[in-house]
Amino acid sequence: MSRETNKSVLLGAISGVTLGWAAKSLASRRAGFLDKIRRIDQRIYEDGRARAEKINQIKLDVDKKI
Repeated sequence: MSRETNKSVLLGAISGVTLGWAAKSLASRRAGFLDKIRRIDQRIYEDGRARAEKINQIKLDVDKKI
């Protein structure tokens, strides 16, 4: 192989490794972000459910007193 071919192959290999690393890094950040959003969503859902149960209990108590 000529010197130019060696440079091209080396440059291509370095570019491939760099792009692969960047893609993997971006994907892991995105997965972490999505997990965080899912946890927040689950917490909001559980809080809403607990409040709904409290409201229903209050309604039952009021109905019993009436």
